[in-house]
Amino acid sequence: MPPSVQARPFTGIALKVVSTLVFTAMATLIKLVSARYPVGELTFFRSFFALIPVCAWVGWRQFPGIFRTSRFGGHFVRSIAGATAMFCGFTALALLPIAAAIVVVAAACGKDSPSQPPVASKIVTFKADLKGSNEVPANTSTGTGTFTATLDTSTNVFTYDVTFTGLSSTVTLGHIHAPALTGANANPALNFDSNVPGNTFTKGATSGTAHGVVTLNAATTITATINGDSLKKLLFAGQTYANIHTATAGTAGFPAGEIRGQITKQ
Repeated sequence: MPPSVQARPFTGIALKVVSTLVFTAMATLIKLVSARYPVGELTFFRSFFALIPVCAWVGWRQFPGIFRTSRFGGHFVRSIAGATAMFCGFTALALLPIAAAIVVVAAACGKDSPSQPPVASKIVTFKADLKGSNEVPANTSTGTGTFTATLDTSTNVFTYDVTFTGLSSTVTLGHIHAPALTGANANPALNFDSNVPGNTFTKGATSGTAHGVVTLNAATTITATINGDSLKKLLFAGQTYANIHTATAGTAGFPAGEIRGQITKQ
């Protein structure tokens, strides 16, 4: 900021409001008279009457010294560009409906305001503790596990990590099931054993991990009835659970899975 200019935000805001109101009033008048007078005539007289305050300002600023310049060509080009822009603007106002014309002018007046900063990403965390007593029906497995995940709400990227250990037999399957509240069962929705590059899932062992990334938006197909966006909503509603299945599911009395945990937002 130049040393001679002091920061006066309230004055600046007031002047900006007045400027917007004056430009809107001018646009309305141009629209109203454009049906009776040519746009070129309107452009000429608008510029002609603008000379009155300009001449007063020039006289106040020590005429004729104010006209001294080493950039005559630049001023000439700027004047041609300004006249062209004014003519095009007035023509557009004449062609637009009055409501649309006012909206366009008001929007143009606000163009020089700073753009809003991008919305910062919000990371939401989800967790679940996996154990046999959470299954429906509950079982006596001594296996345990954890499910942790993050969701970037600006990109809808969902990243999950699962650990499990001490299971009664080798792992065969792992899923996120939905929709189901605590105490209810549901069909698998998201399969940990996917073919997506970078996703991993330990099978054939009693301990291991799972890791995966999926975009939870409407364009992502999860199942025939659940897409990424609906799974995201179910996660926020607490209607999903992580489940690990083992080879002894039937014979050991683990028909729904060996360890399970309800996924909750932290």
